[in-house]
Amino acid sequence: MPRYVERDFARYLECGVLAHGFARVRCESCKDELLVAFSCKGRGVCPSCSAKRAHVTAMHLVEQVLPHVPFRQWTLAFPHRVRWVLLKDVGLLSDVLTVFLRAAGEGEASVAPQAGARQETRKERTGGGDWAGLRRRSFAVEVLACVRCGGRRRELAYVKEAGGVRAIQEHVGLPTAGARLAPARGPPQAAWC
Repeated sequence: MPRYVERDFARYLECGVLAHGFARVRCESCKDELLVAFSCKGRGVCPSCSAKRAHVTAMHLVEQVLPHVPFRQWTLAFPHRVRWVLLKDVGLLSDVLTVFLRAAGEGEASVAPQAGARQETRKERTGGGDWAGLRRRSFAVEVLACVRCGGRRRELAYVKEAGGVRAIQEHVGLPTAGARLAPARGPPQAAWC
C-alpha cells in the first residue's frame, strides 16, 4: 500500500479527536470555554474533511472567481437516433458543433451588457475563509458566540503538543486518551480454509 494512503488513514483516525490537538476558545463575558478539535484535512478518506474541502472550493469559485470572469454554460443534446448518426460521422458532428457555437456566440453578444452589470454587483461580496466562518456557513453553528450568555468567544490558543493537550483536558475534566483501536484482522476467507 502506498505511504500516502497509510498517512491519510492515520490522520483520519486522529480527525476530530481532542487528544490530538485543538483550538481553545473562551467567552469574554462569562469565561465559558470550548475546545474545538483539529481536523485531518485529508483527501478521499475522511468524509467530513472532503465535504469541507468541497464547500471551501465552491465558496472560492462563487465569491472569488466567477464574479470576475464572464461565463456562460450551454448544453447541446440530441435525440438518441441523431446521436448515433453523429457518433459515426465525425465531420457532420464538427459541422453541427460549429453551427451551434456560432448561434450561441450571437446570443451571447446580445446579453453581454447584462452580464457586465451582474459582474459589478457581485464584486462587492467578500469571502470568509476563517475556520469559524466556515463552520457558520457549512453547519449553521456560530462557534464564536457563547451559548450561555450570548457573548463573544475569543481564540486563546492552538494546542498541539501532547503535554499541553493532556494538561488542559485534565483541567477541563475530559478523557485524556483517544479511543483504542481494535486489533487488525485478516480477511474472512482465511478462516474458510
